[in-house]
Amino acid sequence: MAVIKLKHPVIFNDEQVDEITLPDRLKLKHMKAMDNANGEIGKIAALIASMADWPMSAVDQIDVEDFNAIAEVAGGFLELSPAIGGR
Repeated sequence: MAVIKLKHPVIFNDEQVDEITLPDRLKLKHMKAMDNANGEIGKIAALIASMADWPMSAVDQIDVEDFNAIAEVAGGFLELSPAIGGR
């Protein structure tokens, strides 16, 4: 698992959350979540929500600095996918 410490914590489920955990492996359900989202940022946000099992309302609170760090980790999985990244 990849645990990413948030520089700017978010609040959801009435708790302050200061880290997000992504699984070691990307699954098809994570990639399919991107199909229902609009725009490039929306697709990345949907991927993060699916991978972290967070509601989109919580992902929407993520600071851009943290979003970029999370997206870099999540995007690394897509590079490994022949369907998306071409490897």
